[in-house]
Amino acid sequence: MKRLIFINAVAAALLATPAMAADMPVKAPVYTAPAAVFNWTGAYAGISLGGRWTDTAWTTTGIGSPLGPPDPTTTPASFDSSTFRAGGYIGYNWQIAPLWVIGLEADAAWGHNNNTLAGIPGTYGTCGLCVSPGATAVDSSNVKLGWDGSLRGRVGFLITPAWLLYATGGLAWQQADINATCNGSFFNASWCVAVRNETFSTTRIGWTIGAGAEVLLWSNWLLRAEYRYADYGNIGHTFFAGSNIDEVEMHESLKTNTALIGLAYKF
Repeated sequence: MKRLIFINAVAAALLATPAMAADMPVKAPVYTAPAAVFNWTGAYAGISLGGRWTDTAWTTTGIGSPLGPPDPTTTPASFDSSTFRAGGYIGYNWQIAPLWVIGLEADAAWGHNNNTLAGIPGTYGTCGLCVSPGATAVDSSNVKLGWDGSLRGRVGFLITPAWLLYATGGLAWQQADINATCNGSFFNASWCVAVRNETFSTTRIGWTIGAGAEVLLWSNWLLRAEYRYADYGNIGHTFFAGSNIDEVEMHESLKTNTALIGLAYKF
């Protein structure tokens, strides 16, 4: 009899448990705010490291006085070179739509492209006005590039909220030094009849175009990889002008290729 009473009590307790649970208050789930989406609008500044490669050729168009034809076997001459490049950049972006970013950017950098060739292109060889190839032992020519800069627009597409693919283009500046040196006398094979050394320095304005990718690393730090091509046209000059015999009229075509890695902070 006692066992039957005990069993009935246990059964009644089990039946009552769900009903009690149903009457208990249900705890609300913890609210988690969605992650904030990065906004690309704003100013930024950064530093860059990379390389610069030149595509440049010296073409002599006339020699002597009055000017005569240069030797066609020694001109044009390539002065291609490469250098490490370090610089900085600043800019401003506008995120004009969920997936599109436009901007304006300026940069400046320093490099040291430098290439020296024996002889002065077009002044030695077998032409009637030229001197013998022995001039390569006493004459030389040199092309150096220093700082460069640009002012460009940017148009980018966000493949994710943190990844931007962009194209860029605008104006570019390049500093250049072109040198011709003669260790001349009547007793050697030099192009010049006297010792002459002249450097022509200029800052060229050209155009540039390129593309890159930029990614948000953390907080407001942006990492980029970029390639640009620049064309500065032809640099014209006459070396030893007024010497009455040693003049060298030339032009230098100048193009550069730049690749860089940059790290910037968005304010």
